Amino acid sequence: ELDMLTGFRNFNGMKSWVEKAGEDPANRFHLIYVDIRHFKDANNWIGVEGADRALQLLTRHMSQIAAVQEHELMSRPGGDEIVLALDSSRSEAEVKAIVEKLSQVRLACRKNDPEARLAGNPRYGM
Repeated sequence: ELDMLTGFRNFNGMKSWVEKAGEDPANRFHLIYVDIRHFKDANNWIGVEGADRALQLLTRHMSQIAAVQEHELMSRPGGDEIVLALDSSRSEAEVKAIVEKLSQVRLACRKNDPEARLAGNPRYGM
């Protein structure tokens, strides 16, 4: 149930986590969906292996920004999508600050080419 590339939960792992979290109606989470912009282009810019490595670095950095705890969720349900579920004990201001930081994440994929970079495009809901 782990994504072999990133080490975070894959679609099935995310589904299992949601089902288990949903067993307790008191569980509430802030939901952040991140679409990685230009991931498909990165395959052309730096090859499949390079793009995979870039995605590993990008998701690890996102996890650090969000300070994802063991009982929270970070998953890569598919391709260029990342889903985070952060505990509702975090304030809305804290989560909005995380979303803002995630929106500023950039990873250069080609030297001296500002267009050749991966970037997060997060959306937030509670």
